[in-house]
Amino acid sequence: MTRCLSGSFRDLPPLTLLRVLSASATSGVLELLTSQGTLRLEVAQGRSAAASDDELALASRVFSSADGHYRFDPCDITPP
Repeated sequence: MTRCLSGSFRDLPPLTLLRVLSASATSGVLELLTSQGTLRLEVAQGRSAAASDDELALASRVFSSADGHYRFDPCDITPP
C-alpha cells in the first residue's frame, strides 16, 4: 500500500481496517478521529506498538465509536 487511505467508519469500521493492515503487513501511521477522541497509532508490518494504560483506555473509546474517520499514511516504521 503506497497511497494514503482515508474514509469513514461507516464504510470501513476500525477493527476491519486493523485486520486489513495486519493481513497486508503494512507500515505507517493510522489516525482514528471520533467524538470520543483521536487515536494515533504507529503500525509496523501490520502491528501496532505496545500502548500505555491511558492509550488503551482511549483506544477502547475510539474503537467503540460508530461515527468517525480514519487516515492511514504509509511510511517506514521500525518494528519495536
